[in-house]
Amino acid sequence: MKLSIDNRNIFLQALKNLEVSIGRTIVFAYLQGSQNYDLETPSSDMDGKAFCLPSLDDLYDGSFLSKTFDYPQGQITIHDVRMLPELLEKMNPTYLESFFSYERFFFDGAMEDLLSPATFRSLFEARKPILLRSLLGTFRTKLGEMH
Repeated sequence: MKLSIDNRNIFLQALKNLEVSIGRTIVFAYLQGSQNYDLETPSSDMDGKAFCLPSLDDLYDGSFLSKTFDYPQGQITIHDVRMLPELLEKMNPTYLESFFSYERFFFDGAMEDLLSPATFRSLFEARKPILLRSLLGTFRTKLGEMH
């Protein structure tokens, strides 16, 4: 389900604030969770993932930003965009959701091309067995958390 204009603006403002606080440019972000499954309620949080360009220091010393930030309506986890291919290759449902989220924000045209339905189909065909293992692993983790 698409966010209301107010909630969309809140999420976009949180991304802008995050950009300033980390000193890096966000090139892609998406909303994850209940909104994508029509399970949200008025009290649902708005969690998201974002990917940023590396700084010159990151490139020089080989570091990769990966950190979760709180904002009043939820959390945003941000990663260096260089991590995206590996995260997708592992077929983790949290990152596969980037292909299907109702709210995807592209701040760079190349990212929109990369995260196209054709890319997902190609990735899915090549990695089906890994996807099954990943889904089972996620299921087992969530089942363990329920106990």
